[in-house]
Amino acid sequence: MPRTLTPLLLALMTACAPEDTGLQGSQGDTFSQVSATRSDTIPTVFTVRWTSDGDGPGAVSFGHDDVHLGQVSADPLGDGRWEAVLVGVPPETEAWYQLADGESVDPELRGYTTGPGPDWWPDAREPVGEGHDGFVALGLRLNADDFYSVIVNAVGEPVWWMENQGAAGERSSRVALSLDRKSVLWNTFHIKEPDGPRDGGFFVASLDGEQVDFVSAPMAHHDFWQHDDGTLTYPAYEFREVDGRDIGGDLLVERAPDGSERTLWSSWDTHDFVQGESREDPIGFYTIANQVFFDDAADAYWLSVRNVDAILKFDRSSGELLWQLGGDDGDFQLDSPFAGQHGFEVLGGELLVHDNSAKDTLQTRIARYDLDEQEMTAELLASYTYDDDYYTAALGDALALDNGNILAVWSAAAEIQELAPDGTVVRSFGWDGPVHLGFAHHYDSLVR
Repeated sequence: MPRTLTPLLLALMTACAPEDTGLQGSQGDTFSQVSATRSDTIPTVFTVRWTSDGDGPGAVSFGHDDVHLGQVSADPLGDGRWEAVLVGVPPETEAWYQLADGESVDPELRGYTTGPGPDWWPDAREPVGEGHDGFVALGLRLNADDFYSVIVNAVGEPVWWMENQGAAGERSSRVALSLDRKSVLWNTFHIKEPDGPRDGGFFVASLDGEQVDFVSAPMAHHDFWQHDDGTLTYPAYEFREVDGRDIGGDLLVERAPDGSERTLWSSWDTHDFVQGESREDPIGFYTIANQVFFDDAADAYWLSVRNVDAILKFDRSSGELLWQLGGDDGDFQLDSPFAGQHGFEVLGGELLVHDNSAKDTLQTRIARYDLDEQEMTAELLASYTYDDDYYTAALGDALALDNGNILAVWSAAAEIQELAPDGTVVRSFGWDGPVHLGFAHHYDSLVR
């Protein structure tokens, strides 16, 4: 059944709309030729257009039920016409929006109803926790070869989705909004098929899903970082022949908006491959960098390298390896080492690590460390597990939320939990069936 606005709530919002929706000002301008058009590709996404007498800037405030999802800046189309794309309402839900033009607010609160969700959407578990508390963008794998890029709300309902374009089986581990919130980006790679139909890169889709472009980035895989100027930074495979075998190492690459590339680091320069001794998982890959983080204050990159069981830090300008946390040649005194790790987050003096764990341990966890780069120590502060039998060698993530809690992405369990510092589950949602989750981005709002 579609969600609906109750008459009492609708009357209350209509009476108080300028204050409650965040749109302030006079109501003198004329708003005409107003339309809200549902996307043919993503039925929860609507494009609102109108004409007004004011000079702008145009904006739309919108939401559903008693949830205000924010204020979207509108794009000018000329001759007093405006356009804004609304994303964030779940399927089959009655929603509201209100227009503004400069300091003028349309007194009318208008409505629209979102369409159905995707027919492939997996069966959801009963969510824990209530209310609106942001969104999560992530890659979703169904069965063995079906990959999707999705954005879900805090109870796991889809608000944006798109099936990966191109060849079946193209993995998408990172999904993110562009920094201007005008599009959605996701990566694609073949970890076991470097000579596949596409050799790495990024898809960029408009919010309404009507336009999808591909940016080639040969051998790019697993992750990317967006800089304010449009530069993308990502790990890329580098294959070299060793004793008659092709072995995959890693590069850390910056791709400028004009398409030019700069290699900051090669694993072959800092980590030797030793036949018969170096870890290969899967066979033929000896490093597998899987997540990148940029430390703006230090102008440095942090990079998780799965098969080395370590996180590395590099100077951005020179590409110099500054230190290694974990692994056989680590520079830190590390309390309770991690292994096969994937997602991580830097929290000033603390570090969250999704510790997938070694195969002989078979206990995946999220570890929180007190990290001292002066004394070169990493002290374990807390450890969080999904359950005693949970282990996965692939993906998983750990993010710090603004409220002090942790967003735990248990990839193989297909569940996302919000954990209090003491490990209490504050909120959770997930799916049943053959579902696997990629890395995650958490957004308090999908607009800016």
